[in-house]
Amino acid sequence: MNALRTIAAITLQSNLAPAAPGSALDTRAWVNSLRGAQRRQPRNPDRPLSIVEKFKRGMAIRFRNPEQGGYIHDTAVSQFFSPGMALHTVGTWTDTVGNVALTYMKRRTGAGATNQLVYPIIPIQNSVALKGSYVKSIDLWYEIGTAALTTFTVALDLATLPVASAATGTAFAAPTAQTFTYDSFHNTNALRVAIGKHHLTATITTPFWLDDDNLLYMDCTIVDPGTAVYDDYGARVNATLRL
Repeated sequence: MNALRTIAAITLQSNLAPAAPGSALDTRAWVNSLRGAQRRQPRNPDRPLSIVEKFKRGMAIRFRNPEQGGYIHDTAVSQFFSPGMALHTVGTWTDTVGNVALTYMKRRTGAGATNQLVYPIIPIQNSVALKGSYVKSIDLWYEIGTAALTTFTVALDLATLPVASAATGTAFAAPTAQTFTYDSFHNTNALRVAIGKHHLTATITTPFWLDDDNLLYMDCTIVDPGTAVYDDYGARVNATLRL
């Protein structure tokens, strides 16, 4: 109602002949007081927008800069990577239905060897500092059957894509190992290699933002004594997303 009264007062004032300041016909002070009251009083978030407010909001959206967007700062974003997104080296890895119906994994049958299971960790990245994904931890799901592994270790390696500087290209620089801690159920080799289902969490000691030319790998070294069966169910990165 205040907005309508203000509009009515302005219209009335514009149709009247100039009135002497302070006279009964001088509505300028009243109009200005209403305007001031509107500026001083914050809008109740529970009150529906008025027609005027809806119009102003619509015009602001319609004519804003096309490069202008929203803003996201979400501290609980996760992204899952299926077994098919990993690099499985050495031996035979087969797409297999899990022990529970409609669950799927890649299985490596028992054979004495040292295997590298590598997950490229690829959440949203950004070339602007303090934007994109702030990586905090990585989870890995796996199962060991028939016999325990000999050793199972994880490394988190951060590499940088080469900059184009010559026609023949530039070699990759050596990745840098990131410090992390295992969860309490996997902080010894004996716990990590035991027969059974595993949900391992690697919590990064100093979380970091992924630049647009960064490559982050979760590199798992699996030493099989000869009969251990390893089932890979996937990995998940947990991060803060800022856009």
